[in-house]
Formats: sequence, C-alpha cells, structure tokens
Amino acid sequence: MKTTIFLCLLLSLSFVFAGGWEQITPNGDIPAARYGHSVVQIGDAYYLFGGTVAGESTPSKDVYKFQNNTFTKMPSSRDNVPGMTNHCAVVYDNKMVVLSGARGVTDTSMYTYDPDQDTWEKGPEQPFSERKDAAAVVDNGKAIIVGGQSIDETAVYEDVLSYDFASKTWTTKANLPGGRYGHSLVVHNGVTYVIGGRTVNGEQAQMWSLDQYGWGIVNTNGWLPPRANHLTLPGPNGETYIAAGNTQSTMLESLALEAEPTRAQEYEDVHKLTFVANGNYIVPTWEVAKNPDGTAMTCPPTSEGAGILVITTDANGVVNTQITVLGGLKAGEPQTMAKIWQYNSNPEPQPTPKNIIAQVGAIARCHYTVMMMAFDKEEPKVSLKITWKGNTKLRMCALYIPWLMRDRHALGHAEDDPELFGMMHTNQLESSKVFAEGDQTITKEFTNLKRGTLVILLRNHGKKTARTVEATFTDFTKNPSRFTMLFSLGDPDAKKNPGIKDMVQFPVKPTRWYFRSILWHHHFHKYLKETTEEGEGYWRWNLLDKVPTYWPFPAYVKFYLPQ
Repeated sequence: MKTTIFLCLLLSLSFVFAGGWEQITPNGDIPAARYGHSVVQIGDAYYLFGGTVAGESTPSKDVYKFQNNTFTKMPSSRDNVPGMTNHCAVVYDNKMVVLSGARGVTDTSMYTYDPDQDTWEKGPEQPFSERKDAAAVVDNGKAIIVGGQSIDETAVYEDVLSYDFASKTWTTKANLPGGRYGHSLVVHNGVTYVIGGRTVNGEQAQMWSLDQYGWGIVNTNGWLPPRANHLTLPGPNGETYIAAGNTQSTMLESLALEAEPTRAQEYEDVHKLTFVANGNYIVPTWEVAKNPDGTAMTCPPTSEGAGILVITTDANGVVNTQITVLGGLKAGEPQTMAKIWQYNSNPEPQPTPKNIIAQVGAIARCHYTVMMMAFDKEEPKVSLKITWKGNTKLRMCALYIPWLMRDRHALGHAEDDPELFGMMHTNQLESSKVFAEGDQTITKEFTNLKRGTLVILLRNHGKKTARTVEATFTDFTKNPSRFTMLFSLGDPDAKKNPGIKDMVQFPVKPTRWYFRSILWHHHFHKYLKETTEEGEGYWRWNLLDKVPTYWPFPAYVKFYLPQ
C-alpha cells in the first residue's frame, strides 16, 4: 500500500459532527486537554510536544509519541527543557527542532529532540526576542522562521531569519512588510509563501512570497477566506491543504456585508492549494477540498492545535483521506484528548469481532488468576466459557464496574494499575453476587454492559492443580479497548525446570502490550520466553516459562486493542 502522511489540526467536541466524522477513544497515556502544542511526523510515528494545558499556569514540556491510536508519554518529559506553547516545530535529520514559543523562562535557545534516543539537545540562541505564533519551515537544509508576536501581544514582528543546519549559522533576510502572526508557511520550488495569519489590521487573505528578489504580493486563482491559527498540510503531489482556524476581526464581516459582525468565528472548512504552471509563471490556485461524493469537506472547528492527516491509496487505486483531530481550542476552551475526532473518506469495513481466548498454564489449589476487559461502548452481550484439565473445582466470580463508578470503587482502577492488585480485591470479587462453579466447565453470559470494566476472578477451590485453563469470550459487537490478565508463573507440581505456556489470542493485533513480573527483580528473566505470532484472522501472544520454582505472586500482561 502506498501511503502519504502529513500533519493537520486539532480538536475534540462533545457532540456528533457531520460529514463522516466520528469520535474514537485513543489508548495509552492520554495527554491532558491543551492547545498551542505541536505535532511532527518522524518515521511512522508522531510526536506531540508542549502546549498550554488546561488549569496549568506554565507551558508544558511533555513529549508524547502517538502511533496506532496510542499515546505514550516519553521519559524525556522529565528532562531539563523549558515548557513551550505557540512555538514552531520542524523536522530535520529525523529529529524535531523546536523554535520560538512562549516559554515562561528567560531562554531563547533552539532545542532538538531525538526520538531514537528520547533525549533533548540544547542548541544555539536564536537571534530574536522571545515570541509566539511565528511560523517556520525547512527547505534545502535550512530552517526559515517568519514573524510572530510578542508574549504580551502588543507587538507584531516583521523579521525573517534563516538557520543553516550544516554551518549552524543564522542569516537575516528581508522583513515581511506589516509582519504576521498566527500564519503558516509553504515552500514550492525554492519560494516561501505566507498563508493567512494576522497583522495589526486583522486576519489576512493576501498571500506573500519570498524569493531571491525579496518579498512580493502573489496573485492567486481563487482565494482562502482570511483566518489565523490554522494548520497547513503538504500533500503527496505538491498540493497543500488548509483546515479550520479562526478570525477575531470585525473588519472581515463588514467586507462580507454582514450587518452584525460576529467576533471570534471558528472555521470548519478545508481548502486545497495547488501550484499551476501558466507559461513561464506559477499561479497558486485555491479550491474547496471535496469529499468523494463531490460535497465540500468540513472538519470540527478548531484553532491553535495540531493533529494528523493520512492519505492512502490501495492496490485498486482507491484513495482514503483520514484526518485525526487531537485537542485544541473550541469557543476558548481546551478540548479533551480522551475522545478524538477521526474522518475517513473511504472507511474500511469494520471486522466482525471474533473470540478472545485467554489460556493460563496452571492454577494451583487455593490460588487464582484474573482477567479484566475494558469496554468503551455499551455491549448488549458477552459470553464466557471456561474449560480446564485436572479433576479439581474452579469458581468464577465476576464484577462489572461502570466507567462513572471508577473513582468510587476500590477495584475501579485495578485495570490501570494491575501491579497493585491484592488480597483486598480478591475478597471483594469473592463476595460478588455473580459467580459460578464447575468441575470441568463454567459458562456465563453478561448482558447490558455499559461503558466500563468487566473483572473475572478464577480461583481453584479444589485439591489439585488446574491445568490449561482456557477462557473464551464471544458475542462482542466491538472488541474491548484493553485486556489485562494476571497469573502465576511456573508449574506448582513440577520439581525441576517446570514449563507452562500462557497465551492470549485476539482477532486483531494489539497496538501495545506490557508484560511485568516480580521475577525480573530476581534475575529470573532468562527463564522466560515471550513470543508473538500472526495468522489468518488472529494475533497471539505466548509466554513459555521454565522458572526454577513455582512463583505464586501474579505477573500480568496488559494489551491495548485498536478500535
């Protein structure tokens, strides 16, 4: 599959938005609501940095990796780099270079983030005062940064500078007449174009270009309605997409002949810019971006954010445009990232959920194993069948914790922190009114499950070890978002080099998984072998352990499933 990926906008709303958009739930370490942050693509992953976090007085310095709908907070978030908001982030040499921005400290240095090492490097000072809402772009080994405004928003800057990464030197270029902030930059054939943004006279529709002769006003075919705080998305064939943004100027409404101007309008349109050859000239041409049915493409209105746009073409030539919208500002409020908007022009059919099979090698008498499934949507029915080998009795206890009850129930966050699962939790599960017992098989059906977590406890009440304990979950309407299993390591009846195979099988490949055990602290990791395998319609995780002795304290494995 040919894939072209580029950056887009941000936002998350609490209502259904028209035009093929739907809210999805990301996995992992969900960033707090914020705006003014940046997102860059390096390899197959995206890196979110900084921003103004809701309720925080200083800019954030957090770094999050976003890949396969999963956020991972990087350890470098603790490094000694200043927090930044409304800054510029560009990519050079597979590293993120951060320029400008409001920082809250006296520091005007460049900073470079290396995702391979998860480290920051402090670079040279930038030859301009602290500012925000500038714009930057990389072309031919040089970073160009244009304009911006002062932190107190009383001055608009006209200066233009270029940084040569090879020689590590700054060069001053001709000032942009009138200055600009909240704008964006595009480079085409060595010419830098300024799109949108504000001056002291408000939002601008006029496009300027910088070439070897200096700055000049560009005559375009069509136009982009004036706006600022939008994002610019370079396309696969030289085109550029502009989405969302806002306006605060009353002048613009008067030009549109509106009697009662509305301030702080937020746009939900998407426009495409192409560079068309006309004889010896290149004419920038604007048009409204279209859906496959010919209608105008729209997006959730947003400003001061960043996000992801992916365009793919399959083997049959079918193009799919996917926009993922993360946080940002809506009506002046930072938007949550616990729910993010996603658009697909040609969505792939959702796979029919299949079985999830969890196999535990052995449960010793008087010991237990636990399985937890987190659902982000209501489930009409989930069926469970448990089988095992060995002439012994197992008891199944179940408890369902709705999402709204998480903070009021002792087990509410057990799925988040399985290492803290202990005797108190097992006692609570044992006292649950939902239980079943059996000598070889247990079946149970759970109905009308709301958004929340289903916790299953299996305890051996017999006198012998239960072997190859297998729990099969069926009848999902949608795969759960997370699955966690706690289990003991080793064979309780073997005297030397016991070997037990634990396994979890899913109908989809998880986006991320963790395996943890106290054995790691005792240098027994050499006895553990963790493998994965894929087949037609399934993905499987295996753990084969040959520990020197039975280890009754539970290890756990936690999976995040794509939605």
